[in-house]
Amino acid sequence: MRKKVYAYYKPILSINQDEQFAQANIWKASWERAGWECVMLNPSHASACPQFSIIQGKVAAIARNTPGLGLGIGEKLQSRFSRWGALFGVSGGWMTDYDVVNLGFTPEMAAAIEVEADIAINTDGKAWIFYATHRESFEACKDFVNRGLFKKKEPSQPEPEAKILGIKKNFFKGIKTLIHVTGENKATQMRKLFGEYVNPGIVPVADGKPRNRK
Repeated sequence: MRKKVYAYYKPILSINQDEQFAQANIWKASWERAGWECVMLNPSHASACPQFSIIQGKVAAIARNTPGLGLGIGEKLQSRFSRWGALFGVSGGWMTDYDVVNLGFTPEMAAAIEVEADIAINTDGKAWIFYATHRESFEACKDFVNRGLFKKKEPSQPEPEAKILGIKKNFFKGIKTLIHVTGENKATQMRKLFGEYVNPGIVPVADGKPRNRK
């Protein structure tokens, strides 16, 4: 049986759904090629967590009362923190954003991280990949309820999950087989990255001569 990797989806009216589905399809194709079983979770899974409704209410209240945070952003942030409840609902495991392209990060590589830690999150900003045991996903949800989620000096900017949870080590630093795609037209970027990985072009070997180009 393949190791599972999860992503989390909740429809948000302000986001182009066709673009989201395109991203999710490429995410699924790239992770399956690396040996994973892909599963998409939703709020029904997150509702299994006792803190789910509290997190939803907390973020909604912050969004209503903070200049610079509208309804659409508030919904995105609800999903961002509530997805940990969905991971708890499936007894823990691996979760990524569905704009993460897998270019060779295997279940065996993930298992090596699991040996060293009960929770692992990228520390370079918003969490786009994380692993947590059943207990740690529960503890994370408790921390999202009890700790500050936004920067004190910039109240409209959420803190990185790794900072909120006090993560010590970034196990994903330097792993080049995981690409978190940012910016506009993500699906197009993801399709290009995955396509070049699956069907690499013929790249001539450098001949050692001095280059006469700027």
